[in-house]
Amino acid sequence: AGRRADRRAGRLRIEWWREAHGRIHAGQPAPRHPVAEALAAAVERYHIERDSLAAMLDARVLDLDPSPPETIAALEAYGAGAGGGPAGRLFNCHT
Repeated sequence: AGRRADRRAGRLRIEWWREAHGRIHAGQPAPRHPVAEALAAAVERYHIERDSLAAMLDARVLDLDPSPPETIAALEAYGAGAGGGPAGRLFNCHT
């Protein structure tokens, strides 16, 4: 029961970030949260793509599933979303 509750709490947190992400990219004020406010400033300053952040959130959902990816393609998609593609673009946005 504990792991199931942890996964449920994790999904709720990810959903909160999806909503915050949607607001930020829609030009609405970020939720009153220091990380969300910093993210909003970074999105505006560096023009971070919506899809990059969405891919990272999608990968975090997969982290909540105790099952391993079923195919190599699923594993590659997870790897790209978890950090390979979007995180690389996010952390290289200082130029």
